Amino acid sequence: MQRRLIALLVFTSCAPFTGWSADELKFPTTPPTEPQNAAKTFHVLDGFQMQLIAAEPLVTDPVAITYDEDGRAYVCEMNDYPYTDKEHHKHAQENPTDQSIGKVRLLTDTDGDGIFDKATVFAEGLSWPTGAACWKGGIFVTATPDVWYLKDTNGDGVADVRQKVFTGFKKLNVQAVMNNPIWGLDHRIYIAGGSNGGEIQRAPGSESVMPLPADFKPLSIKRNDFSFDPSTGDVRLESGGARFGNTFDDWGNRFLCNIRNPCQHVVLPYRYLARNPYLVVPSALNDCAEAGDQLPVYRTSPPEPWREFRAKRWVQEGSTLPKSELVGAGVVTSSAGITVYRGDAYPPEYRDFVFVADVAGNLFYRMKLVPDGVTFKAVQVDGNKNFCTSDDLWSRPVNFVNAPDGCLHVCDMYREVIEHPWSIPDDIHSAVDLLRGRDKGRIYRLAPKSFKTRATPKLSAATTTELVALLDHPNAWHRESAQRLLFERQDKAAVEPLRKLLENAVTSQGKAYAVHALNAQLSLTEDKVIHLLTTADSHIRRTTIEAVSSWPNVSPKLQDAVLALAKDASPEVRMYLSFLFSVLISPTMQGLDQLVLSGVNDTWQRRALLSMPPLPLAGVSVTALKLPETLGTAEFLQQCLFVLGSYRQMPEDHEREDLVHMMLSVLKDHEETHPMTMEAGLTGLSQGLAKHGLRLSDITKKTELKAWLASIVQLAAKRALDEKLPIESRQRAARLLSLAVFGNARDMALQLLAPETASELQQTALEVLGGYQEPAVANILIESWPKLTPPLRDKAVALLLSRTDRIAKLLDAIESKKILPSQLSAATKATLGRQKTPALAERIAKIIGDGGSSNRKEVITKYEPVLSMTGDTTRGTKIYETLCMVCHRHLDRGNDVGPNLGTIKAWTAEQILTNVLDPNREVSPNFALYIVETNDGRTLSGLITSETAGNLTLKRADGGTDTVLRSEIKSLTSPGISLMPEGLEAAITPQQMADLIAYLKH
Repeated sequence: MQRRLIALLVFTSCAPFTGWSADELKFPTTPPTEPQNAAKTFHVLDGFQMQLIAAEPLVTDPVAITYDEDGRAYVCEMNDYPYTDKEHHKHAQENPTDQSIGKVRLLTDTDGDGIFDKATVFAEGLSWPTGAACWKGGIFVTATPDVWYLKDTNGDGVADVRQKVFTGFKKLNVQAVMNNPIWGLDHRIYIAGGSNGGEIQRAPGSESVMPLPADFKPLSIKRNDFSFDPSTGDVRLESGGARFGNTFDDWGNRFLCNIRNPCQHVVLPYRYLARNPYLVVPSALNDCAEAGDQLPVYRTSPPEPWREFRAKRWVQEGSTLPKSELVGAGVVTSSAGITVYRGDAYPPEYRDFVFVADVAGNLFYRMKLVPDGVTFKAVQVDGNKNFCTSDDLWSRPVNFVNAPDGCLHVCDMYREVIEHPWSIPDDIHSAVDLLRGRDKGRIYRLAPKSFKTRATPKLSAATTTELVALLDHPNAWHRESAQRLLFERQDKAAVEPLRKLLENAVTSQGKAYAVHALNAQLSLTEDKVIHLLTTADSHIRRTTIEAVSSWPNVSPKLQDAVLALAKDASPEVRMYLSFLFSVLISPTMQGLDQLVLSGVNDTWQRRALLSMPPLPLAGVSVTALKLPETLGTAEFLQQCLFVLGSYRQMPEDHEREDLVHMMLSVLKDHEETHPMTMEAGLTGLSQGLAKHGLRLSDITKKTELKAWLASIVQLAAKRALDEKLPIESRQRAARLLSLAVFGNARDMALQLLAPETASELQQTALEVLGGYQEPAVANILIESWPKLTPPLRDKAVALLLSRTDRIAKLLDAIESKKILPSQLSAATKATLGRQKTPALAERIAKIIGDGGSSNRKEVITKYEPVLSMTGDTTRGTKIYETLCMVCHRHLDRGNDVGPNLGTIKAWTAEQILTNVLDPNREVSPNFALYIVETNDGRTLSGLITSETAGNLTLKRADGGTDTVLRSEIKSLTSPGISLMPEGLEAAITPQQMADLIAYLKH
């Protein structure tokens, strides 16, 4: 939905934007299309039609639909989007004056003609309702900050049971809320968590509708999804943390979408990553499609009047942008509602398609899911067209559902403007009505050629045997509804029919559902599992492994059958086998060898293997050295030994020493055959030990191994200085300098910091030095300062800021004029300004000030003349390189910390100015600053770019990253502000601002 994530425009330049007062801006409104004429506005490929099945006043603002077992539609109406109190609405904070006016509407088709004709307000007074999931005659509804259970017990179509179940979710960014609860094959309800964060708590009285586990503890949620079992109350975190959309395919693969990431596959489940708290995984999600900046959309709707006005401003500024840019219609900017088609009304090839809405573009499109190892690629198939576009700019498709009739049904929120209020310049925001259309809404059937409606069965009255038979139905609604009802009933009479279905199912989907249904009844036998593991269908083999993963234990006979899958031809089966190792299945070296042999060069299979508990990885790591040397084997061994080095739960110190000696001996034996892998292994082991203050040189006691390490360091020093070698080889060698005692490492690093040395090597030398805790490190960094280039200074400053003792020396250097305040980036000054140690904070305030100004409106007004200035792109390029490139990428230059500035080319000058000078006006959770204090005294800050069970990855303002194991974290806080500081106007003159804007818009 949100067209622009502008929370972190970290480039340091700007000027005001109020060249036109709000009183002068009045935009003509566009009349809505009457429901009876709406079908004429659509252009749909392949002969499909958009058939209207509900419209106002029957429904308003629909954002999600759930069909119950009798085909009734529960529609979540987000009438409170994006706010209810415009006058008092504040950016980047919760707005308590907003009223909870969202609803759930119950729609019924009483005459069976496929069009809804009856509606009741099932529940009202909800805050941001975004989805529902059926359970025992009622529904769970996500309505931030809560999850509710609602049920009608007297048949009047209105919920008389209204119980809050979960609470504690932050009500911050309306487009980053939890959403779309859906049932999984494993009988859990999965909810897209968004990225607002919070703490999942059970609400008082919730045990009346769902059991409260005796061991329940509140769960902190940041960038995760979550799931729960309504039959037990068990709740757990899941990998995820995208935006609005959540869908399964027939086999349990889950997909999400983000604003500019239209198709993300959840590859690595959170619960398996949690087994190994020392594993560093950049992300558990795979971007199946290119990012939105590279994905074109082809709208057919006219430009909105306020966009036309913006275009006039550009003309006055001399802009030469094409018309498509002026109306913001070029690329994917507002992905929402991702849904895998799983019905039976479309041609068979459609079952491989995923549908995604681009809300701002008045359209939706499809992509073909193509298997790619254990994950997928999402491929555009419609050339220079989108599957469905509307000429009506009010049309706002936001979500889809696989319906009882075998078609996709489409939620059309139907608003004239769908922008996020934090993303529009203030003067335009004042002049547009973001609530216009709140009394309207449409639901469509995406119908194929010659589609005929069919009767929807009343499954509430179906017998257990009938429900079992429906698990083999080709339509997903029939299967999912039958599965849920069987789970609710827990009727043992279902066991025998389910066993027969396993033998006689027509579809593989039917077998998969039968496996999980039997498992839920505790009636899936080991003999049946062993048989299923040999079936020819890899989907069934994977499904069976997943079912077994919930068992408390297995017999030796079943272990053998499972381990035989280590040679399976399917990478997906092998990956899920990896997840079972050391939890339910005791790994054999033969089984591990097979998995490593077949998967070490695949990123996702490698991560799955590494997710097993730490100690078995010792044996796995040796296997990597049996393979031909590749980058994959080297990376795998480095990660294995990093985990082993990080492992804290050694019963005795001598056991750690023994493990280190064993691994060093293995590496020593392979020095000649696997030199790159050996170097990677030493680096990983050293980095892991450093996580708890140990150095490889100190823990190594055996004389021959100490001598070997010394020889490796000497050779590494020579290789790092050998200009005939490739830079990558010299960098790998330079990293090995960290194996040396500090004095030796210092001397060799200083040689690499010579100005004539390649900058990449100097960066590595700084990293090596930063890994030591000796006080002399700060002295070296400060003494080297005069000969460091700006990027290297950024790295040096990051190291100086990472420890309190180093910050004190940095301040000493500033006071003695060894380092000038003008040489520090605005981001560095802002980081210093957030220092909490009182003595340091007082010194910082005296030296560089507080880093910002609280009155942003005054600053914006001061820079207003920039709008009438002529900028020079050549000068602007240099300003970008000096002030912006450290945090942003533009024209393939710079770092991906903040948003890619190539996406703002179509912005007005005032938009750029406003968001640079007032960076905290929209702090998306994705771009909020976090500060981490570690147990060993380091202080790190940046954006959380990835969060798994075992670690956080922070991206610093200089573009670098810091990965912190959760076991290292002493405290984690967020001040609720952008990484981009206020006060950047101090670094740029108005003319320079005009030059920078000219460059960015060129």
